[in-house]
Amino acid sequence: MSAPASCATLRVDDGIAILQLDSPPVNALGHAVRVGIHDGLAAALGDPAARAIVLICAGRTFFAGADITELSGTIHPPLLRDIMALMDQAQKPVVAAMHGTALGGGFELALACHYRVAVPSAKVGLPEAALGLLPGAGGTQRLPRLAGVAAALEMIGLSQTLGAAAAKERGIIDEVVAETGLESGAVAFARVLVARGAKPRLTRELIPDADAGQTAALLAAFRQAHPHLFRGLLAPSCILEAIEAAVNLTFEEGLAREAALSRQLIASPQSAAQRYIFFAERSAAKLAGIDPGAAALGRIAVTGGQADEAAAMCQKVGLDAAVAANPRAVPAACGLIIDTDGGPGLERLAALAEAAPDAVLISLGAGEDVPASVAGAGWAARWAAARLAKPFAAAGLVEIAHPSNAEAKVLAAGLQLARKLGKAVAVFAGGFAVAPLLAEAAAARAALARRGVAPEAINAALRGYGFADEHMLMAPLAGTGSPSPAMGDADICAHLFAPVAAAGAALLQNGTARRASDIDVALVKAGGWPIATGGPMYWAGQTGLAKVAEILDEQGGACAAPALLLKLARDGKRFEDA
Repeated sequence: MSAPASCATLRVDDGIAILQLDSPPVNALGHAVRVGIHDGLAAALGDPAARAIVLICAGRTFFAGADITELSGTIHPPLLRDIMALMDQAQKPVVAAMHGTALGGGFELALACHYRVAVPSAKVGLPEAALGLLPGAGGTQRLPRLAGVAAALEMIGLSQTLGAAAAKERGIIDEVVAETGLESGAVAFARVLVARGAKPRLTRELIPDADAGQTAALLAAFRQAHPHLFRGLLAPSCILEAIEAAVNLTFEEGLAREAALSRQLIASPQSAAQRYIFFAERSAAKLAGIDPGAAALGRIAVTGGQADEAAAMCQKVGLDAAVAANPRAVPAACGLIIDTDGGPGLERLAALAEAAPDAVLISLGAGEDVPASVAGAGWAARWAAARLAKPFAAAGLVEIAHPSNAEAKVLAAGLQLARKLGKAVAVFAGGFAVAPLLAEAAAARAALARRGVAPEAINAALRGYGFADEHMLMAPLAGTGSPSPAMGDADICAHLFAPVAAAGAALLQNGTARRASDIDVALVKAGGWPIATGGPMYWAGQTGLAKVAEILDEQGGACAAPALLLKLARDGKRFEDA
């Protein structure tokens, strides 16, 4: 017997209904998948031959989350809450069988199932906070009941993922089954339930492990431990409010509060900016004609003064990396050489290139651009420069700058390395972007002070915008000019950010940057730009390029708008239209 949706199949095996969904690549919970789950469940619940139901996915993962693109339009029924209502009313146990990454709405769906099994490599989590959202399908209400309030705070508030073993320890997963036997293990688990006459176990009926006073103390401690989460971000406070509702309200009241908070966040400019960065980060890791998956990094030789740290970072993620004391110690057969001694160092790099004739060369911590002297070197096409914040392991971005004649394998290796290290990546031709653009912002800040705008007012405006106190833009300033007419925070920020957007436009115009969104990813991930604002190029688009051009014209001098910015402004377009 088959469920109506083409992505779903339903069969009954000796009393156990197996509802399988198959919607590549990640079984996202789009409309067709929701129809398949809903109609398949309804069919199984109505089939007298089925005594329990196993919900499972084909492919590489359980439902990896909602279809984020639906947030900008109408979400057609059935909704996840409609599917969960079926399970809440079911008279037969429903078992979620998880592999891959059960995230967001996929994990919420599993939480609404009556029991959960998973393979050892499975991971579960509710990462919506990273998108400026909260779990809006009951996650903030069910997880505190199942795992406890403190665990739910950590998982939801910090967008944590848990492996199967840790999830079982917290009571989230009932059983971990063999890695290669998910379906058979889940069916066996369901048969045991049937044999002992087990009834559906509704997560919604569980009692949270903390009372109102204990929960208030946990929320206060969370705020104190993670103050940066609440700087300019709306979602963390909403998440805490929703979890508090799980303790202080009935389940239905808590769901209603969660839904209202979710709608508020979806409509917020902060979430729009965070979703923009989410997609921009994925775009930045894609270069036309380059397949990072085809790059075989092979053996990695790490040299230079920071070699131990860089090699350890690579080894931690399973890469075959070893320290080479000097160029003569580099294995001839290695596929990648990472040199941590800063700038190109032509003589040094030439020796490294000679030691491993087929290896890709990456200079880690190189200067601000790709020197012209590199272009004529015989190894130039095999080389790129990379920057990571120190300590390397804590950096959020690998920023890569490459000469114009870089071979495809160089870019593929850089992308693959970033992917393996679990870091965002931004690739630029001919030079880096983060340091020069931050220098532009610092120059604009100093120019405002010279015009007589009080340094305290500048810092207050930046702080209100979301910049951290430790950010480089907060360095001491002295006002040296004649007093300027009073400027509001928005005006101060506009005069600071317009030159940065102009410098970014120049990078687009000269081909250094491929996309405006790459610049935003770089500034957010490695430049301390508040993620809830989307970055300077996003800010310019939201402000309007005509307005940006007007501010630049007022500032004059070095802040002249590049031709690309002026053309887009005249055409009423944004940088993403370039």
